[in-house]
Amino acid sequence: MAPIVESYIDAAKIRAFWSAVSKARTVALFSHVNPDGDACGSALALSAVLRKLGKQTYLYCPSEVGGKLTFLDGYEDYAAEKPSSCDLGIAVDCADEGRMGECAFAFGRCRYKIVVDHHKTSSNNADLSIVRPKACASAELIFMLIDGEKRDLIDKTVAKLLFCALVTDSGGFSFSSVTPTTYAIGARLLSYGIEAHRIFEHFLKSTTPAVFRLRNRVLSRAEFFEEGKIGVVTFFADDFAATGTTERDTEGIVNAVRDVDGVKIAIAMTETGDGRQFKVSLRTDDTVDAAYIASVFDGGGHFNAAGCRIGGYYEDVKDRLLKACRDWL
Repeated sequence: MAPIVESYIDAAKIRAFWSAVSKARTVALFSHVNPDGDACGSALALSAVLRKLGKQTYLYCPSEVGGKLTFLDGYEDYAAEKPSSCDLGIAVDCADEGRMGECAFAFGRCRYKIVVDHHKTSSNNADLSIVRPKACASAELIFMLIDGEKRDLIDKTVAKLLFCALVTDSGGFSFSSVTPTTYAIGARLLSYGIEAHRIFEHFLKSTTPAVFRLRNRVLSRAEFFEEGKIGVVTFFADDFAATGTTERDTEGIVNAVRDVDGVKIAIAMTETGDGRQFKVSLRTDDTVDAAYIASVFDGGGHFNAAGCRIGGYYEDVKDRLLKACRDWL
């Protein structure tokens, strides 16, 4: 098969990546806190390829890898025992070391460090940085790295992992970040015989009764401001207790607010810890830079999807968020 027509990675960086791999015996792969399908699917796909090359790989993540991510082949490797340092550390889908949480220490101890990421706000101190914000998902970059020099090592398992990563970070190929290259990579991955319909069903459609109750509970009290341009939904600790869910089950619910006609900025606030800390997810239309708004609170992400953490009482945090959104509007 011919390579993808447009590669977001220049040939010199692809060579540098595989040169670093060739010199390493042990490789640590890092995923970000509260991981998603792109972070884990991409890391697991790369791990599978590296193991074919005889490398000993270890998967690091500061959060438990569970829930829907158990659909990913090899997810249990995240729970395996790990060494204190490796020859090579590769951070996948991590905008900065802060996103690695407690695993940042292990990344820092690696002899050579690589970052592969697609976030607009990415910043790092790696020896080799492969950051391309134009990519829809980090999975695109991992595919390009493998396709560039090790194409024969892609099999059905690797293809499935990368397709899962693409589907989750593109909203089923529906987000504005999707490009012709995204579709071309998806088509190539499908050629390995994976069951795409099962992947779409699992990640985008199926839900548990508990998550269904959580979704209905919080959406019923969604608030709208600025003549419907800003929508806010909040997840309190009581909501998780009443429905038997956790913070991990909030994934994607904010999109229901964004889908309301007229909404330009959708905000999901999730109470964490002692109730004086909120995890914030932002989803926006193509007129609002979510990453910029998140950066006001030392967060980051993409133009249409970003996040941050803000300390304080609920009403104060909400007021600060609304002010930042109004300032943009």
